[in-house]
Amino acid sequence: MSPLAHLSAAALLQNYRFLLRRIAPARPIAVVKANAYGHGMRFVATTLFSAGCSDFAVATAEEALALRALLPRAEILVLGHTPHTQLSALVAAGITPTAHDRESLAAITAHTDRYALKIDTGMHRYGFPYDNLPLHISPRFVFSHLYAADSAEIASAQIARFFAAARRYPCADTHLCASAGLLRYGAAGASHARAGLFLYGYGHPELTPVLTLSAQVIRTFTLRAGDSIGYGGAHRAARSERIALINIGYADGIPQNAAGGFMTLRGHPCEIVGRVSMDSCFLRLPRGLFPARGDRVTVYDRQGENIKSIAAASGRSIYELLVHIGTRIPRQNE
Repeated sequence: MSPLAHLSAAALLQNYRFLLRRIAPARPIAVVKANAYGHGMRFVATTLFSAGCSDFAVATAEEALALRALLPRAEILVLGHTPHTQLSALVAAGITPTAHDRESLAAITAHTDRYALKIDTGMHRYGFPYDNLPLHISPRFVFSHLYAADSAEIASAQIARFFAAARRYPCADTHLCASAGLLRYGAAGASHARAGLFLYGYGHPELTPVLTLSAQVIRTFTLRAGDSIGYGGAHRAARSERIALINIGYADGIPQNAAGGFMTLRGHPCEIVGRVSMDSCFLRLPRGLFPARGDRVTVYDRQGENIKSIAAASGRSIYELLVHIGTRIPRQNE
């Protein structure tokens, strides 16, 4: 059996209800870009819409059109840049594009008067500079992004800049805080807040990871002292070690340099050793553990400990690990 991703609707809805309490009275915007952070757009979007969530955000026009096919009545916002050639399709589908500079604003307003305006309050990625904004326009949304939400000094400066700028557009709805920001500031006084990683179960003890990932033991064997395994002989045994070969690798989203992270087998944490291959990796088995071929290995667990260990070992973020879960891994809803 191939690796398998398990998706919990109960965990997703628990996280969503916590979000509602955290940002009240503001409204949530569920961010489902990058295939809902690797969880599957269909599962996440339809589950949340059934629970009352009506506002969603994606990164691209292609994602927005795919989401519209799933949710004909939802409010859908494209956070990123939309090429001029795709604007007609978005407008016809009732999707809100974002203007982030004067060229994109001119192109969008030639097609529709329903659009969002991105304001750059300090990240310098997308957006009009907060002190050089277009006047005499009426965007549907104005928004920005906190780039260092854990820094009170930086975040407070951005919040002040944003609301000073947003006052120029009194009829527009506003949103500023994404997951890291809303954990500290709620909606920060805006009408909406965007939730991405937060919805998927990370960032607060009351959140539960929505996705777990499992794989299988293919074989077990013993390394003698001095033996090495894997490409480049990256791991060499200092003494006799029992090793399990697992059928998941970097094609499935496990970083090649994940050694030092852990997976769980029969409730025991097992350290990843050696360099991860495209389709497999090695686990060092603790003393007394003798798994059989076909035993299931918990790669990412419901508590989030394994993915944190693999992220730390590989120098990646949880975001990266989730969105890189391979397309050949089936998603199974629970």
